[in-house]
Amino acid sequence: MNETRRGRRWLLWGLAIAVFALDQITKQMVRMWLPMHTTWRPFDTFPLNRLGVMHTYNTGAAFGILQDYGLFFVVIAFIVIAGIVVFQHRLPPDRTLIFSALGLQLGGALGNLSDRLIFGHVTDFIRIDLTDTYTFPIFNVADMAIVGGVLLLAWKLHQEEEQGRMAKTPPVEEEPFPPVVVHMPEGNGRRAADESRVLSWPSEEVESE
Repeated sequence: MNETRRGRRWLLWGLAIAVFALDQITKQMVRMWLPMHTTWRPFDTFPLNRLGVMHTYNTGAAFGILQDYGLFFVVIAFIVIAGIVVFQHRLPPDRTLIFSALGLQLGGALGNLSDRLIFGHVTDFIRIDLTDTYTFPIFNVADMAIVGGVLLLAWKLHQEEEQGRMAKTPPVEEEPFPPVVVHMPEGNGRRAADESRVLSWPSEEVESE
């Protein structure tokens, strides 16, 4: 069990490091090669031309929510990171998907926290134009990892809750068929039935002879 638990922790930290590295590398490339508020579109044909790389930043949460609350989100990030580190020690070793979800969230939180501590804001660059007049809030790799980890964790917990509810539900037992009760006539009626049955036997024997 110790080896399994150690492997799951390696999965969590491996995903976190991979997300953090990819997030920081892509952000640094954007900062180096793309001027602020400039958009680069690598594709010309629809629908891929809806995707673009735009150098921008925000001081709020993922997707530009709650701007100018930078210090608040620094504190929140530290709390989330500490919570994940503590919580993963209490997880059973067979919760692979939960370890994976926590690894994605941890890597994303570390990526955006690093930006806030170094630059005072978070670099965003992934642009999606949903229509000709509306652009989805610009985001980054860390945002994707955080949202993906939250959705994966919510789905897994919901699945386990449904399985637990089904396990507690007693199986439906089929009702047995009711017994068939034959009512024999009482008194003279029963005696007459018995006599008629007895008298019928000799007649059958005579016919057989």
